[in-house]
Amino acid sequence: MLPSKNSILRVNLFFTRQFAYVAILFAAIVGVLLPVSVITYLSFYKMLVPVERVQTPTKFAEVGPSMRPSLSTLIYATDVLPFLCHNGNLTFLVRLNLDAICKYETAHQSLSYTFEMSLQHKILDWLLVNCDSRYIYVEKNNLVPYNLRYWVPPILVDVLKLVRVDHPLLYLKGHELHTALQTSNATFTLEKMNFLFLDSRKTFIDFVIEWDGLRYYLVNYYFTSLFIGAGCFWALSSVFCVLSAFVFCHRFLLDEIAEEKKFA
Repeated sequence: MLPSKNSILRVNLFFTRQFAYVAILFAAIVGVLLPVSVITYLSFYKMLVPVERVQTPTKFAEVGPSMRPSLSTLIYATDVLPFLCHNGNLTFLVRLNLDAICKYETAHQSLSYTFEMSLQHKILDWLLVNCDSRYIYVEKNNLVPYNLRYWVPPILVDVLKLVRVDHPLLYLKGHELHTALQTSNATFTLEKMNFLFLDSRKTFIDFVIEWDGLRYYLVNYYFTSLFIGAGCFWALSSVFCVLSAFVFCHRFLLDEIAEEKKFA
């Protein structure tokens, strides 16, 4: 006995409807729940880590004898003091964020410096600057190989010998930094070298909070934490969405079967 046209039409409508349900569910999970999960994680991150660091600008000027001058700058802490006071119980890393242009293609060069905030907090040390052209290029260009840098359009590569140095200076509590910067003029003095042109406009002194516990991993492994955190939010919301869809479809199918039996 051949199936009737009504039964064939009913089967086709059933599969078409099931496909539409699956398509809508997939679109909701990917197009709605995924962006919402990312936004939820970013809001959670912003709540736990409202501000990670603050910066003070530098204005280097030559000081000392003309035969052996140095570059010195005051640390303008006016905008930093409220932040340090608000986070007085947290540990801070004071860090030099230096941008410079290497004049010669040499390997590591050392620069001596003096960082003074008070009589109790005076540091005389040195830092390394890697002026190797290959190292500088690879740090800024990951896609184009070093040997092909002159064979591609300039818009795709950065061949400037601009080197960035992030050098830790000291660790102190926020209230200790607040007291030291409020009671004395902090200075940073750097040895002047011929192989290096310092860009004072892009050189800063950073005050970075050293987080611990969960916030340490959120800050230091930002993209890994973003992937895991947003993924967890997405998985939970997706499971809830799928379960809700199954319950709704099951209830809808039961009602439809009951109506068909009523009119049979």
